[in-house]
Amino acid sequence: MSPRHPVPARRVAVLGAVLAGLGSCAKVGPPPGGPEDRDPPQITEVVPPNGAAGVAPDSAVTIIFSERPDRRSVMRSLLIFPAVDFAESAWEENRLRLRPETGWTVGRNTLIRVGREAKDRRGNRISKPFGTRFTTKALPDTGVAFGRVWMGREAERRKHPTVLAFAVRGDSLGDPDVDAPDAAADASEKGKYRLEGLDTAETYRIVGILDADDDLRATSGGEARGEPPAPIAFGESAREVEVPDFLIGTLDSLGVVGGTVAGDSGRVAFVRLERIDGQEPDRPRIVRVPDDGNFSVEVETGASYRVSAFVDVDGDSLPGPDETLVERDEPVSLEFVPEQTGVRFDLTTGDGEEPVPTDPVPKPTPEDPAPPADPERAAEEPGPPRGGER
Repeated sequence: MSPRHPVPARRVAVLGAVLAGLGSCAKVGPPPGGPEDRDPPQITEVVPPNGAAGVAPDSAVTIIFSERPDRRSVMRSLLIFPAVDFAESAWEENRLRLRPETGWTVGRNTLIRVGREAKDRRGNRISKPFGTRFTTKALPDTGVAFGRVWMGREAERRKHPTVLAFAVRGDSLGDPDVDAPDAAADASEKGKYRLEGLDTAETYRIVGILDADDDLRATSGGEARGEPPAPIAFGESAREVEVPDFLIGTLDSLGVVGGTVAGDSGRVAFVRLERIDGQEPDRPRIVRVPDDGNFSVEVETGASYRVSAFVDVDGDSLPGPDETLVERDEPVSLEFVPEQTGVRFDLTTGDGEEPVPTDPVPKPTPEDPAPPADPERAAEEPGPPRGGER
């Protein structure tokens, strides 16, 4: 047997002894009657409980399942960080008891995880990974780091977003492919996560991975990794810190911004996209809106865009002083996703004079007229209309 969790060679003999007798067990067939068992196994309890502090270094950990599991699959999917040798690794019906040979690592979290490959004797796999943590410290660490991750093109059905925290020790940021994480959390379907049990006095490197084989590493073929621009630290007396959004993997170089422009029949509308990412500004993209009002503009990913629309009155395909440029309130971001749709503009005229937006608001750039020679006369005469491109 090849244990999947990072264990030293000495532990293989202990685990092998536990599993040696399993090969002689009769193969379990389908039940003679009644409905087929399709319920996945669950971990109903762990001792000590998740988040426990003051755990004796030589104490045992017990993992209790809702039914008797396939023991080989559980042992193959078992991860322990930091790794330890086992003095005892024993099964009793649906209970797995683990006791370290020289003790659990002192002064930091121990993470135990059972991955998706664990199953029951009918082949039903566990519904989601199970994770628990404990510490030998007298008091638990209470820091929380939370945020959202986005998944690139490497994301597939069998790759799951997991976020890890590594304490920055000295001048080294650590190696996510080798070092033991201090916290781990599986992101939700929307990419949200919470890393708990962090020491607020420490600085942490946050790393997200698309983990196909549930080993909490991004070392297998096709797996991907990503992280925010810098490590995170807790402020004075702060217990929670929000991590900036970041992308796991990569995006295609080109993406799409799409939406709808409502306008009067017979009037030609355009949309204008201007890149705003702190770099040297690119030339704005100006694209004519088809007659059905639906537009789709291909632009580069990795940036945000200021999006606006206008009715082309003078036929030059550019916004001018007499053409109101209606700008969307918020920029459209392609930093983490390759497509953003649902951008809407209303350029229908309310009184026959100017387009009236319903959601976006026009933001024309003032053009001050030159000072008149006769101030009194200027007070009686209106200046040129204000408007035009920002």
